[in-house]
Amino acid sequence: MAPRTVEFIPELIADTHEVRSSHRLLGLAIVALVPALFWSGLIALVGYALGYAVSPYLLVAVGASIAAFLAIVMKALTAQAA
Repeated sequence: MAPRTVEFIPELIADTHEVRSSHRLLGLAIVALVPALFWSGLIALVGYALGYAVSPYLLVAVGASIAAFLAIVMKALTAQAA
């Protein structure tokens, strides 16, 4: 087995950078979408329990607002770490 040369190292670094970027994007989606879905579902459930039909447009607006806010916060925190 031939030893690895210096030319191999930049390819290895480029591959790990692409993996890290995709993992960050996946983490960003999870951090933003899971709480948005949870709180939208909770609002719908509480509205149903109180006998009030919550508008789907309101639920989408609340979910999108929560997801956007958390995505901005997460992006700012990971930008400082990078």
